[in-house]
Amino acid sequence: LSSIGAKKMINKQFNFIRIHIKKTGGRSFWTIIGEGDLGHLSWLDYYREVDKTIKDYFVWSIVRNPWERMVSLFFHEKNETGLLHTDDFSRFIEDIYLFDKFQYGKKHGYDTRPQTDMMKDHTNKLAVDFVGNLSNIQEDFQKIKKRLNFPENWDYPHHGRQQHDDYRKYYNKLTIHYVSQLFEEEIKLFDFDFENNKKFKYLVEDLEKEPLQMNWRKRLN
Repeated sequence: LSSIGAKKMINKQFNFIRIHIKKTGGRSFWTIIGEGDLGHLSWLDYYREVDKTIKDYFVWSIVRNPWERMVSLFFHEKNETGLLHTDDFSRFIEDIYLFDKFQYGKKHGYDTRPQTDMMKDHTNKLAVDFVGNLSNIQEDFQKIKKRLNFPENWDYPHHGRQQHDDYRKYYNKLTIHYVSQLFEEEIKLFDFDFENNKKFKYLVEDLEKEPLQMNWRKRLN
């Protein structure tokens, strides 16, 4: 998106930036605060727009089990955008893995970047205050709501009807392995597990304590 898009996604009323990773419930969130779906910008996109003043915002994101996210992405692109070149999920994953890795999706108009890449600064380190888990979004949103002083009547909408069956149904041993390789960093960092999409390791649980950002805040000052 352009710098205009970045400016729209910086919320000055509540002083936050949400790194909206595709297929992590972002559209539902923007509905709460009265905005449309404003796109998917990385930390670096925001940094280019606001430069060092990014340290003045609470920066957060929601991530999702990568095996589940890829199924959701596949059906989204298949049913809503028409960008996919195949109707076969296994072929979709194999092509991403075998051909140009994450450039493959970009070439075809959809985003397959690792979730961690969206949250990294110019030194290749995570630069967010909080990372929540989509499978635990109701509880995680309450933490964010308290931290940012959102209105009491703001609640995170429940997901709409999924376009697919349980994500595990679409995988075989090979595609499970491919996704584990493609998204190895985030799987290790957040302790994601193929069989259990609720398994998740929080980097920060108590938002009253020092956030992750403090390390890079000091570097930027």
